[in-house]
Amino acid sequence: MLRPDRFIASCASWTEFWEGAKRLSSTSEKGVVFERLTQLYLQTVPEYQSELAHIWTLREVPPDVRKFLALPTLDEGIDLIARTCHGKYWAIQSKFRSQRDKLLTAESWARFRALLSIHAPTSSWRLSHTQHQNPSANTT
Repeated sequence: MLRPDRFIASCASWTEFWEGAKRLSSTSEKGVVFERLTQLYLQTVPEYQSELAHIWTLREVPPDVRKFLALPTLDEGIDLIARTCHGKYWAIQSKFRSQRDKLLTAESWARFRALLSIHAPTSSWRLSHTQHQNPSANTT
């Protein structure tokens, strides 16, 4: 059984994490370790640590928050939920991409945005991914 924290702790660098995650046997294992890495990143990087009061994986979201946001019981694409220090919510999709140069599809974005409009219409959203960014790409 995969232990995400143990897997992450065994990696001395991003390259080690990425190479090791690529070798995991299933897409769900890759997703679980990358979601946990994203959660740990948000909990420890000062700019997010000072902004966010809580960051939960979808499995960890407390029942009252789940009900307030009308979150689905099954994983439909929202991977983490964060509550800011001001009581706002962020829905976060965390995508591990073993092929960094393969672009996220419009369908993937549309599905996530549709989930937000249903389950978290007043939330902000974030996307964490392993895709290589083209520095000349328009990001607006």
